[in-house]
Parts: sequence; structure tokens; C-alpha cells
Amino acid sequence: MITVKDLHMKQTVKAAVRYVIITDDISDLRDRFNNLCEEMGADEFDTDALEFDIHSLVENIQKEPWVKNIASLGAEKRTWSYIENVVENFICKYWQMNKEEVTTKMVADVLKVADPLSRRHIVAQRVVIESISELQTKEQLGKLDRIMDWLAMNPKLLKY
Repeated sequence: MITVKDLHMKQTVKAAVRYVIITDDISDLRDRFNNLCEEMGADEFDTDALEFDIHSLVENIQKEPWVKNIASLGAEKRTWSYIENVVENFICKYWQMNKEEVTTKMVADVLKVADPLSRRHIVAQRVVIESISELQTKEQLGKLDRIMDWLAMNPKLLKY
């Protein structure tokens, strides 16, 4: 049985392949990707489930803009030293904790709030992965990867 999420994913993958191979019209791909993100709940998170008070977390992130830079890298590009930096120079600093007390959920919560589009990045990467078999060259795959990354960060824009 096909779910609504599966249908949205298939439609988004079709639009992605069509964008890369046939047309450079981004509007259909953008709309389908935004619908997929909405269906998957990628634009939402429960503030009550965070390990930190959302207001103090946002306030402290504004004091340390480098945290946003790390969060926006995406999980595949974040090194262990980036994570240690978040733990030692952000969480421990503002919540007076020892680094041994910091959990992976705390780090994930900080990064989630610092980059509210992070779940969109994950959905974008899934679209790219699902499109691999349809694309014929590394250049096409690279083009799709770049546009999906851009769409993850710019949900409303039409110009790439």
C-alpha cells in the first residue's frame, strides 16, 4: 500500500529528475519539495521536547553565531571537532555543565534550533538518493545535489 508520503516522494523525485535532465524550471520542483517537507513534518519541531528552554537557547545562539554555521553544515559535513566545539564552547559555557553531562539529544536540540531547516536538508538528501538511478552522469547528480541543498535553505524562492 502506497502512503501519501511515498506518493509525495515519488512526485518530488520525478520533478527533480525532470529539472536536471529536461528543464531548468524550478517552480514545480520547489512546490513538490515543499509539499513533501510539509507531509513529513520537516518544518516543525516540538519546543516542549527540547532539553533547553527555547527562549534562552535562541538568545544564546544569537550571542554565538558560529553555532548556526555548524548547524547549517548538515550532518554529513559535521566533524567530531565541530560537535566538541558545540559541547564545550556553547552548552557547557551557557548551562554550566561538565562535558560528561551533555547528551547527544542536547547537542541535537541545539543544532535543530540553530538550523531550523536541518530536517529539510535530510529530506533533500533523500530526494537526491532516490534520484540516483534516474540520473546518468556525475554532473547531473551534482546539479541535483546543489539545487536540493539550495531548496532546503530557501523554501520560498524561485531564482537559484
